[in-house]
Amino acid sequence: MKQKVVYHYLFNVVFLGGIVALFYLKANGQEAVSLTAAERAKRVMQDNEFERSEEGRDLIIHCNPIRLDGHSLDYTQFSIHSQGELTLMVGDPDDDDARAIPFQVYIRRDEKIVEDFASGFVGGRMKMEMSQVLAKSQPGDQLIINPLMEKHWKAKRILKILE
Repeated sequence: MKQKVVYHYLFNVVFLGGIVALFYLKANGQEAVSLTAAERAKRVMQDNEFERSEEGRDLIIHCNPIRLDGHSLDYTQFSIHSQGELTLMVGDPDDDDARAIPFQVYIRRDEKIVEDFASGFVGGRMKMEMSQVLAKSQPGDQLIINPLMEKHWKAKRILKILE
């Protein structure tokens, strides 16, 4: 009987400890389980919050206009540790007619633009080092890549930053 009580006690300690660990990880923006590549990509890709306009309506924007070091951004590999030269493209990024467009980058945390970040990266740029941007972010933040010109509105992307 005494052994049953000990096992029951150990089970409760382990079970409650696991629950506490899950809440701690969730509160700190971390994942408790390993994600498949498809699940990770879905978590990274956010609603792009398009601000639709007639201007640029017929402009061709690839489904993934973000390039990192000249290659389409792999959402399954994107994390707070990503590095490389970020560019935003119009047209099919794998086509010779594709061209880089000027953009702004923001970090949004708790529905607000991170203030110390906004002053450093809001001017129009054709390229940017990703590690400089992500150095000011935290897991759970959103990286907003916004084209500078209204006619490129379909190229706007919002990515959730994961560990």
